[in-house]
Amino acid sequence: MSAKKEFSLFPFQHFRPNVPFIENASVSPLPIEKVDPWAKRELWRSHPFFSVRNRMMNVFPGLGIATVAFGIFLGYEYWNNNFGEAAAENRKWEKWMHERNERLKKEGHGSHH
Repeated sequence: MSAKKEFSLFPFQHFRPNVPFIENASVSPLPIEKVDPWAKRELWRSHPFFSVRNRMMNVFPGLGIATVAFGIFLGYEYWNNNFGEAAAENRKWEKWMHERNERLKKEGHGSHH
């Protein structure tokens, strides 16, 4: 004798719960995609594009290349002032400043009491 449904005229096929992880629940432990119905929609959060490392690298875009360019500029400036075209002019200005300071000391300037 078969068991009679309590509500035999109610259309259960139209009002069943739409929960994907209930299907085949007796077969085996289900993968995480089936257990969490929102797992597929949450995958973007764990994408490498949104990782902490990637976000921190992009906090200051262009900082790396700007630092390298500034380092090259400082190296060139040091070389130019000590060994390049500007070295002779810098020596002239150093000589002029030394002569000026000596002249001011002789005239009584430079030591204020």
